[in-house]
Amino acid sequence: EEVIIMRKCIITIDDSGFHVDLNGNAKGDITYLTINSFVKSELHFLNEYPNLNAISLTGKFSSLQPLSQLTGIETVFLNVSNQLDISPLYDWRIKNLEICFALGMTVDKIEPLLTEYIECLQLGYTRKITDLSFVTKAVNLQRLRLYELPCVTQLPELYKLQRLYALKVEYMHKVRNIDGLINSSIKYMNLTLFADKLSGTKISKIIQEMKFLKQLNINLIDRNSSIRYDVISNQLHKNGHIDVLNDTMNFDRWMELLM
Repeated sequence: EEVIIMRKCIITIDDSGFHVDLNGNAKGDITYLTINSFVKSELHFLNEYPNLNAISLTGKFSSLQPLSQLTGIETVFLNVSNQLDISPLYDWRIKNLEICFALGMTVDKIEPLLTEYIECLQLGYTRKITDLSFVTKAVNLQRLRLYELPCVTQLPELYKLQRLYALKVEYMHKVRNIDGLINSSIKYMNLTLFADKLSGTKISKIIQEMKFLKQLNINLIDRNSSIRYDVISNQLHKNGHIDVLNDTMNFDRWMELLM
């Protein structure tokens, strides 16, 4: 099996200037470029890095149009603090996508990125997303992480994603409907729920209807969390499903693995 070596470069742009850390590599050898911009910046220098397959953008940028000259990008992290046209990314065959704290990042902007090439998707820290049904557009999605989406009240119909095997849901304060987990292909799941929106009985019933589930780490955050957890544990034990509970599961490992 081929071992892929990521040659990283970090560019920091601030009031004091433009700072490049090549980590001892030549620009032409860089495959992973991280740009942290604390002032609104241009990206005209991207053509100096012709062999990129991963890019991370954090901060303020005048335009993302220079990204259109890049080919071969498979991994993208977006954390932009000003509203931008992201259409230059639409022609990329992105496999790994994370969008967080991205100002103005509405569903209509994100959805065109969810092609058949997406394998790992992470969405977090945005109030613009209220309905997650668009996630099922990524038909070959394998790993999904959802975190700090305060306006989302229910999980999408994840049974539609037949290759999805790892799910992580964190601090979704208003989620009260997790029926979308039923009959999904998920094998490894990490849930952090504000369980006052869901009864222990309801949660345990849904878990038992996930026929492919192998390991589950569940954290309930509310004043009655221990009582609710006991209900879940007792119900799973009663019906022969207690083996799925594993509070020491290394979920990040499953997020990194391919099927």
